[in-house]
Amino acid sequence: MKNIFKLTMLLSLIFVSVACSNNDDDKVFQEVTLEANYINIAGTWGLTEWNGEKIETIYNYITFDRREKTFVMYQNMDSMYAREITGSFTLSKDADDNSVDIISGVYDYQNGAWNNQYEIKIYADRMVWTVVGDASDVSVYTRCELPSDLN
Repeated sequence: MKNIFKLTMLLSLIFVSVACSNNDDDKVFQEVTLEANYINIAGTWGLTEWNGEKIETIYNYITFDRREKTFVMYQNMDSMYAREITGSFTLSKDADDNSVDIISGVYDYQNGAWNNQYEIKIYADRMVWTVVGDASDVSVYTRCELPSDLN
């Protein structure tokens, strides 16, 4: 009986030390980027962070139509009141680095091109836009539903 007790204690000790292994601490979570294409960008996105600051009092929602390659933007960033802005957009590769995806756009009604082109990285629930030529100007958009009072 004494040997069975010792064997049971030994097996329990082995089980506990294996179960408490630190292998989980060695795993590093790495977020996967999605291909920047018209399918993955389609839908509505809301600006949630701009240059490291959370967005609270202003808003910018943009809905991309993948088939027509158009967008509808609702924002109050340059006005006290909401504005609806429409136009078309293009996804392309950087001319110098084929691994970098670029988004650019043109506003409707001959209002010209966007002020900047943006390096774009798309993740499952968010996308990060960095102004080409100014790595300090970063916008983070999160997938969302367009608020009902805007559409």
